[in-house]
Amino acid sequence: MVLYLVTGGAGGIGSALARRLAARGDSVHLVGRDAAKLEPLASELSGTFALADVLDRAALEQAVLAAGPDIAGLAYCAGSITLKPVSRITDDDVERDFKLNALGALRAVQAALPWVRAHDHRVCHGIRGVSVTVTTARGAQTCTAMRPSWLSAGWGCPAGVWSSVARGWHRVRK
Repeated sequence: MVLYLVTGGAGGIGSALARRLAARGDSVHLVGRDAAKLEPLASELSGTFALADVLDRAALEQAVLAAGPDIAGLAYCAGSITLKPVSRITDDDVERDFKLNALGALRAVQAALPWVRAHDHRVCHGIRGVSVTVTTARGAQTCTAMRPSWLSAGWGCPAGVWSSVARGWHRVRK
């Protein structure tokens, strides 16, 4: 049994992923902002949960610590996409999306990395189709591709990682 930390655990993608992990026998520690959704899901999955906004570094670090030292993987499922015509996208929209989709993911990886490094396998994290993080025992490589309807660009993200995400959450063999 492996313990996975799932941010955005109460959302549609996060909760579906958590259910999938639990169904295959893994443990989950859910992180999110809505206790009314997190608590029953954690109970259903025999998992644990912590309240935190991924943009609040201190709260996120506490949520990771609450999971304990057995975290073997991280799924960053918090995220947003601004669905507006490009002519109506504002700087605030872009900054808000970037903070949640990229900065939040970076902070989650930084908080969980010491624990994930202790495990001798690699884990691929699909992140809402917005960014991808591959964490290994040697460290993490994050590549962000903000892909809302108004922006379709990826920076340094290998095509193989994107195809892995398209197939779903899984371990990547060494």
